[in-house]
Amino acid sequence: MVLVMLLSKEILVDRLNELSASDRPDQVADFLPLIRDAEAFADQQRDPEAYHLAALVWYDYPDDTKERSDKVKSFLTRALSIDPDHMFARQYIAYTCFDEGDYEAALSHLRRLNTDYFENLDQHWRVLKNRELEIAADLYLGNAVSQSAFANLVFDYVSAESDDYAPIPLELAQCLANLHSAGRSDRLIVGQFTQLVDRLSCRHALVSEMAVLERNMP
Repeated sequence: MVLVMLLSKEILVDRLNELSASDRPDQVADFLPLIRDAEAFADQQRDPEAYHLAALVWYDYPDDTKERSDKVKSFLTRALSIDPDHMFARQYIAYTCFDEGDYEAALSHLRRLNTDYFENLDQHWRVLKNRELEIAADLYLGNAVSQSAFANLVFDYVSAESDDYAPIPLELAQCLANLHSAGRSDRLIVGQFTQLVDRLSCRHALVSEMAVLERNMP
């Protein structure tokens, strides 16, 4: 029975990876059989891993609807109700809350993440992304963000190992651009962020955000 469970998880993960990498125009329809199977698997197993897997399938579902968000949070909540220390479930519910603009809830989950857990898996990029989202959520909420905390994030992004998957700081770029448009930007932080973007050579991925940030800047 255990072997069957592991093989079923592997098959679902393989199908998810294949679909997520696809650029087929009917990708939304392609996801529906996988959603059905992942939900059935979660209902059968009723364990945190199965619930987390079902949430991941919905998270990657390429149709940004309220149903998608509700399903992601529902499955992740079920996973966390069984295992509050399931770090991936905690991380993805933080992502979902952030994407919905519920920054208080996002912060609550982000601050319960165990950095060592991801470091021990050699997933330093997840630690960077978590810290980025935490700073962005604080900025959106008007909470104080120290120059040293922001400078440390910039330093760690720049000094990440060359073979480490370093995410593009998109959410932070969007946050700073939104705050700049609203007249709430911090010039020192914007300046540090601009230097980070140039050091990472990722301007091509942040064209619209950088255009906003550099507007009316000396």
